[in-house]
Amino acid sequence: MTEAQIQAAIASFEADRTKYEQAADSFRRLIEGVLSDHHDGIAQLPLEFRTKDVSSLRRKLLTRSKDVPSLESITDLCGVRIVCFFQEDVAEICDVIEREFDVDWENSIDKSNLLEPNTFGYQSVHYVVRLNDARMNQREYAKCVGHVVEIQVRTVLQHAWAAID
Repeated sequence: MTEAQIQAAIASFEADRTKYEQAADSFRRLIEGVLSDHHDGIAQLPLEFRTKDVSSLRRKLLTRSKDVPSLESITDLCGVRIVCFFQEDVAEICDVIEREFDVDWENSIDKSNLLEPNTFGYQSVHYVVRLNDARMNQREYAKCVGHVVEIQVRTVLQHAWAAID
């Protein structure tokens, strides 16, 4: 992307920021409902949601301009973080996400797979998802249509490590 294209992408994002914020909050509420329907026994912290910060977007566009052809190709403009207490809960939550959403496997990653078996470091499962066909036309999910969201799933210890790192 050229500097003019980067400026145009940022201006477009800022103009539509409210839509991204609403989509992130709608995904958060949907995920809370899905998790409570499937797994009442999983203890977790309150779900966090966010819209990408403009300065972070600018950095991404500048450093990855060859990989990012357009604003629509950025998969983490909206995000939801699920923090639970135990690693086995991460696996259960991941199963639910994979069943309940349309997962973009090409852009999703389990960061723990990048580490050597005896190494501790940044660990989190990052899914890039969109609504599945069953929810696409339901009115209560209208603010999610056309958006992707990055869902991060991690334990409390992994969350603390990420904050320190």
